[in-house]
Amino acid sequence: MKNLSREILFKTKRKNWRELPKEEWWVEGYYCKWQQIRRPLCIIEEKEVDCIITWMSDGGMSRYEIDPETLCQYTGLTDKNGKRIWENGIVMSKASEDERDWKLWKVVFVDGAFVFVPLRYAKKTRKKIRCEDELLCEDNINLYGLECVGNIFDNTELSGGAE
Repeated sequence: MKNLSREILFKTKRKNWRELPKEEWWVEGYYCKWQQIRRPLCIIEEKEVDCIITWMSDGGMSRYEIDPETLCQYTGLTDKNGKRIWENGIVMSKASEDERDWKLWKVVFVDGAFVFVPLRYAKKTRKKIRCEDELLCEDNINLYGLECVGNIFDNTELSGGAE
C-alpha cells in the first residue's frame, strides 16, 4: 500500500531578498508565525512575524523572516525530471514533439486540491475549480509531460504578470 502522507513544506523569498545575491533569495522549510519581542529602554514591543524555519544537519535550527506574498506550498509531487512542483509555480506541458502544442500552466491551490490552470486564466482569483483546470496528480504529470520552468514571482516574462 502506498503511503498517502506528504511533507508540509514551504518555500518563499526572504524578507530582505532584494539586498541578497539571487541564489540566496529563496528559502525552504516550515512556515510559522513567530512572536518577536523587543525590549528597548524598558518598553516591551511585541509583533508577530512570518518566518520559515529550517533544520540544520547538526540538529540546530535557522529562522528566516520572509516576504509572505511569495509563500509557496510544496505539492508533494515532482515533474517529469524529478524537480519539486510548488504552488505558484509555472509548468509547461511538453507531451507533444510539436512546440506549437506546448502550453504554460500555473500551479494553484483551489477547493482543497492542487490544480494547474492555463496561464491565460491564472490572473483571476478563484475559489472553485473550473472545467479547464487539471488536477495535479502523477497521472496528469505523465500525461501532459509537465516540466517546471519557473514561478510567477521571478518569471513574469512567462506568466505575463499572472499573480
